[in-house]
Amino acid sequence: MKKQVMSFILGTAIVIASVMNVSALETNAEMESLQETAEITESETKLSAAETIIETKPESEFGTESDSEEETASETEIEPETEQRTEDWLRENYSTEGGVLGEDVSLSVASNGVSGDVLDPDSYLVPLVFPVNYQYAEARRVLTLVNQIRAEYGLQALTWDSDMEDTSCLRAAEIAVYFEHERPNGQPCFSANPKMDGENIAAGVWSAEQVVSLWMNSDGHRANILSPEYKTMTVSMAYVPGTEYTYYWSQNFSCGDGNHAYLTNAESSDDEVIIEVLGEEADRQVKNFVIRLYENVLGRMPDIGGLAGWIMALESESNTGAEAAHGFFFSEEFKNKNLSNSEYLDVLYTTILNRNSDEVGKASWNKLLEGGLSRTYVFHGFCESAEFSDLCASYGIIRGNVELTESRDQNSGITLFVSRLYSKALGRNADAEGLNDWTRLILNGESSPEKVAFGILFSDEFKNKNLDNGEYVKVLYRVFMDREADSSGYEAWKEMLDAGWKREVIFYGFSKSREFSEILDSFGLSQSSGEPVHVTRTGSKFHKSGCSKINNVQTNILLIQDAQSIGYTPCQICN
Repeated sequence: MKKQVMSFILGTAIVIASVMNVSALETNAEMESLQETAEITESETKLSAAETIIETKPESEFGTESDSEEETASETEIEPETEQRTEDWLRENYSTEGGVLGEDVSLSVASNGVSGDVLDPDSYLVPLVFPVNYQYAEARRVLTLVNQIRAEYGLQALTWDSDMEDTSCLRAAEIAVYFEHERPNGQPCFSANPKMDGENIAAGVWSAEQVVSLWMNSDGHRANILSPEYKTMTVSMAYVPGTEYTYYWSQNFSCGDGNHAYLTNAESSDDEVIIEVLGEEADRQVKNFVIRLYENVLGRMPDIGGLAGWIMALESESNTGAEAAHGFFFSEEFKNKNLSNSEYLDVLYTTILNRNSDEVGKASWNKLLEGGLSRTYVFHGFCESAEFSDLCASYGIIRGNVELTESRDQNSGITLFVSRLYSKALGRNADAEGLNDWTRLILNGESSPEKVAFGILFSDEFKNKNLDNGEYVKVLYRVFMDREADSSGYEAWKEMLDAGWKREVIFYGFSKSREFSEILDSFGLSQSSGEPVHVTRTGSKFHKSGCSKINNVQTNILLIQDAQSIGYTPCQICN
């Protein structure tokens, strides 16, 4: 079989995904003139040698195996407009002009030798998701027409079988991919179901009358329909817009008895069928990239549906390698593993960098995670590596990356600074919501690092600690000087608070320290600047240097914007 099947199905699947909501069987005017059919019969050695014709179950007995969800498979006679034979009536009224017949094929034709497990990394078999619309009601009308024709030849009526109908549905989808009796996976059609003893296929016609007329005008197909050996027949019609023929029919026969039941009660349905296709080397590599993600990240082999979906996403380039990996690392299944940061990093190293972690590198990434950066931020960093670029290239995958959307992931310095405030002032790790709120204010220029520190130290959470003046001073030393208080400094600041100075004023005294400037610099941030003014312990005004109101009075120096922010107003004498 030609390996070009893979490129065809990918292109087809992308096109039809956007038009599958179009109703099937709208008008005969939609049909293309080109109609193609093919047929197949089982080798005589597989057929039963019995010559006795078994009587068909009466209609009243139908449905004995379909008392729950499966609908009874019954028949309604379709009367020709004249008393001529049904096949002649079909031939007169449903022209086969323009139809192309496939070769006659039997089981004596050997498989091409393709076999193996689709999950085998060495196998070229690739599962793909193929969306189709099944027209069950129209397909089932074929049984009525066929049985009318068989009755005119004195042959027993064929019965329906839900299991065989399921196979017909699969084959109808498969021939939309590769219009042959050989399946897209390289195996003969009979491998789809051991019950199957014969197959007719057709494409390009939309009604039961048209497809039966096509088959009856071909000796090989006609022989299948009129075979006295067959007891069961099922048909499926797949509507696949965007493909060469749009409508695809599979008629399948069995020498065994049917169960007289339908696969479903629905008249039609939209489905996504998993089809195994014989791909090329590039397709095998993409498959193996996805299998590797399942094994490394989720610790298991893939389910076929999931594997098919990810292969389609990567081959159609709707997902990059980074986006596919992100889907695994941030899936509920992976999250439910509840890995520690260290364990998470180990999986990243193995999967994204294709190696074990190094001590220095892992410690650096772990520091970022403990400092409040998200796991997505670290994942993004790994995906930017040369190792992941090389890995994707080796599988023929576009590397790509994922977008960082959280505020805390936009600037690591700002996030680490805010996270430090939570630790030093509140004594806990920062929550993601708080980090995003505070970092966004700094990023947008709506607040300065000092104002964010002020917001945390004068938050309800901090106030509810009910710290005395001494404990408050100790916290200020830790936040703004990154050390414990020295005794002389501690006593001086505590004495000022005990004497009645506002805590807000003492806060700004610390925030303008040289030590805090160095701390800010280590995060890529800087202290606020502005005009200095003087405030007093008991007054509500701020004063400029030299103002007569502050002669011989103890003052503290603040920036004018800080003084205003805590309620001080301009002195009327010096301003």
